[in-house]
Amino acid sequence: MAADACSRSSSRISNVTVPLEKGSLTLDYGMTYIITHESMEVAMEIITKLSTMGEDMIYVSRMHPCQVLDRWPFGNMKNYWLTQRAGPGNVSPDQPSAVKGVIESFLRSKNGAVAILDGFEHLSVYNDFHVLNVMFEELNDVVMETRSILLMPIDPRSLDERSIAKLRRFAELVL
Repeated sequence: MAADACSRSSSRISNVTVPLEKGSLTLDYGMTYIITHESMEVAMEIITKLSTMGEDMIYVSRMHPCQVLDRWPFGNMKNYWLTQRAGPGNVSPDQPSAVKGVIESFLRSKNGAVAILDGFEHLSVYNDFHVLNVMFEELNDVVMETRSILLMPIDPRSLDERSIAKLRRFAELVL
């Protein structure tokens, strides 16, 4: 039974190399990456390159969906807005299980996809870190199962060192 869960077709891509302004970045499918930077520039560059490469993507963020479409007008990106407002494509930040649910559903429907969770700091306003850490661990399991990639931009100033260390147990760090 375990062999079936781990089998891969020979056509499966094991990684993707993203050309960036300051070199390139290789991302492995089945891995989670935390992008620690005070600004979103590095994360935006990675997301832009991945979206132009035709990767199936889901973007969950505090950014309004219209702003996301203006920035990345590609048909391969589904986006959700972290907001208390009810509506289609909206996910309440005080419901981490709902946030996990939309990402998990997308990744399971598109093995080998890319998920971006941009708003961990915003989620921490509404939720206890322990709850978010559990959500993150569960998402990491889904990422490994579906051979997908999860990117999580975090401003390192928004979390203490201990919290970042806990997150890093399940993710690679991109500086």
